[in-house]
Amino acid sequence: MNKAVVRKLLLQCFCLLSCASSAAASWPILETATQAQCGWSTRDLAVLAIGSETQWHAAFAAISPPFRHAPDWRREAVVVLALGTRPTPSYAIKLSEKHFSRHGRTLQLEFLEQVPTADTILPQVISQPCLIILTKRGNWRNIVARNAKNGILVRASLADMRERKTR
Repeated sequence: MNKAVVRKLLLQCFCLLSCASSAAASWPILETATQAQCGWSTRDLAVLAIGSETQWHAAFAAISPPFRHAPDWRREAVVVLALGTRPTPSYAIKLSEKHFSRHGRTLQLEFLEQVPTADTILPQVISQPCLIILTKRGNWRNIVARNAKNGILVRASLADMRERKTR
């Protein structure tokens, strides 16, 4: 193989790796946990931004955060994406491929709802699936979560924990 071609390929690989590592360095998500029974009861799709231990206990009572270490509330926050009540245990929520962007003080997440196929036989057990995200606090104050399939948005503020649903 020609040395010039090899050099060009190596340069392209280096550029790809450096772009990927710079994107990862700005990534605010530290850890995620999915749960079939969330513990935070909601009927519909909702997002919750939690910035303190008091807010966590107000939403989840006696349940501890499901992470390897307890959140450092001065540097970290928790975002909960909840699907609401579902009729069977096969529903789940996960981040999409292009799951994160930031616009000013707003953190935008894109997620996918996993739905059981029509021919799946499942027990009739109510579930409340959710995705719990431990994230760097940074300077964001608002969350917008968008369903990648149907475009439904849910919003929350780190300050007031109120969620709003829009189309």
